[in-house]
Amino acid sequence: MLDDEDTVDPFIKINILGQEKSTSIKKDISCNSKVTFEEHLFMELKNVSKEDIGNSNILLSVVNKGFFKGDDIGQFEMAVTKIYNMKNHVMEH
Repeated sequence: MLDDEDTVDPFIKINILGQEKSTSIKKDISCNSKVTFEEHLFMELKNVSKEDIGNSNILLSVVNKGFFKGDDIGQFEMAVTKIYNMKNHVMEH
């Protein structure tokens, strides 16, 4: 458990269909702070069928890269189709 004086070095890890990308690491963030990751991560999924995409999920993990290397802070998982069906989504080739 973290105290109010403790800090973390968070980053976001995204995994889809076995491919993984990460944001940059934010250094020394206090437990009461809000963090914004204003980054774009591009995944180039090759040789993937519509069925594979339709049945896949995106896993977003917030990870602490600090003292306890690779400790998960939290995770969120959702279906790729949820993003695809969102208004104003962008899919580039």
